[in-house]
Amino acid sequence: MIIRRILLSVAAVALFALAACADTLLDEDRAREDIKTRQESNAVDVAEKELVSVVLPIVDHDRDRITNISLAIDALQGKTVSENEEFSFNDTVGRRTEERGYKKAIVFVDEEMEEEVGGGICEVSSAIYDAALDAGFPVSERHEHQLPVNYAPEGRDATVYYGELDLKFINDSESPIRMDFHLSNDELTVTFTSLEKTEN
Repeated sequence: MIIRRILLSVAAVALFALAACADTLLDEDRAREDIKTRQESNAVDVAEKELVSVVLPIVDHDRDRITNISLAIDALQGKTVSENEEFSFNDTVGRRTEERGYKKAIVFVDEEMEEEVGGGICEVSSAIYDAALDAGFPVSERHEHQLPVNYAPEGRDATVYYGELDLKFINDSESPIRMDFHLSNDELTVTFTSLEKTEN
C-alpha cells in the first residue's frame, strides 16, 4: 500500500512537472509570436532607385596607383549617407599609410609631380564629386588639383589630402543613399542609389 502511494505521488509530481513545462513552452511560443507580430507591423520595405552613375577612365595603370584606388574603394563600398548627413571622404577612407597597405604613387605637390603614399585616390574622390554634382547634392568642401588631370573633365576633379583637403557633400534628399563602386581595367564607376522607405 505504501509503495503504491509513493508511486502515485511520483506520478502526480511527474504530471505536474510536464504540465508546467508545457505551460512554459506555450508562453515562449506566445512571446515569439508577439515579437514576430510587432516586427511585421513595424516592417519597412526599401525601394532602391538609382540616382546617378558616373564613369571615369583609368588612364594610368601603375600597379601601386591601382592598389591605392582599390583600398579607397574598399573603405567606401556600400557606404550609406543618411538624410541631411554630411559625407566626408577623409573620415570614411581614413589615413593613407603604408601600414594600411597604401603605396607610393604620383601626386601633385606645389604644381610638381611627386611620389607620395596614397597617390591615385583622387580619382575616387573626383568620381564621387562628379556623382554628387549630377545628383544635385550641395558640396560643402571641394578642392581642385593644382594641375590638370587626365581622368576628369575640367572643373570636375576633387583632390584630397588627409587632415588638410577633404571632399564633403550633404545628402539633402528625403532618403538615405548608398554608394557603390566598380573598378575594371579601364574604368572606375560610382553609383548613388536612393533607399526610399515604404511602410507596409
